[in-house]
Amino acid sequence: MEESKVFEQSHPHLAALVGKWQGTTRTWFEPDQLADEFRW
Repeated sequence: MEESKVFEQSHPHLAALVGKWQGTTRTWFEPDQLADEFRW
């Protein structure tokens, strides 16, 4: 937990983004053909 405190002190703007995120990653190799989709 010590690293977390150092991070928050040295990077206050980035510390606001720490947490759980949800999203979707999509990959296309051709303009109209979705090749892969991954939810995280």
